Amino acid sequence: MASKKDAKKNAESAVPYIRRVLEDEYIQEQLRSAASGLGAVYRRASRQGGQAAEDKRLYGNLRQAATSIRKATTALQRPKPQPKRRGRKIATAALAAGSGALLLFKRQKANSESQNDPSASHGGGSETRSQSSQRTPEPESATSPSGG
Repeated sequence: MASKKDAKKNAESAVPYIRRVLEDEYIQEQLRSAASGLGAVYRRASRQGGQAAEDKRLYGNLRQAATSIRKATTALQRPKPQPKRRGRKIATAALAAGSGALLLFKRQKANSESQNDPSASHGGGSETRSQSSQRTPEPESATSPSGG
């Protein structure tokens, strides 16, 4: 004999299933379909008596009712799927890819600038064109070639 604790535990474990049956339209539709199919099977079998075992329409109704019951129990057992958060994954992947591309771009730019800049490779010993044009001309020597 089951104790009161066991009965209470069983009743509490059935609550989520009962709530799903009451709230889920698909499960209710399948149960209605199964009930109407079983009703048709009962009426047909009671009218035909012993010949009901050979009735193809009766077996069709019975098969339809069994399929509806199976669909209802499958839907009842399987929890509703949680929505997938694909947007977050895509945004994270795009951010990572963008950051990686930006880093590569900056590295390539820095490498190309260091190769094109001769002052960076020669230790700053050569002058650029703008620096040489700003230089003052050297004074000519005191002796002039005209000798005069």
